[in-house]
Amino acid sequence: METMRKILKKIMARQTEEGKTYKEAICEAMVKKAMDGNLRAFITACKILGEDPDKMEKEEPVLKPPKIIIQPVRPYSPELDGKGV
Repeated sequence: METMRKILKKIMARQTEEGKTYKEAICEAMVKKAMDGNLRAFITACKILGEDPDKMEKEEPVLKPPKIIIQPVRPYSPELDGKGV
């Protein structure tokens, strides 16, 4: 009787329609999910690579100054009141 490990290794070695192994396809899918913001996929990928995400160097967020738009305002005129601009 085969162990689950041997069976899983055989399955992971199978080829997809695109010619990749199941293992390669699963790794690519995990990376895509991590790039889309899936934190669990990112942490799993880091652990597989032997990296500890908690000890990774944290980057400071880049803060952009707010965009201020100044538009001229016409002075009040009783003749135009209620007639639009």
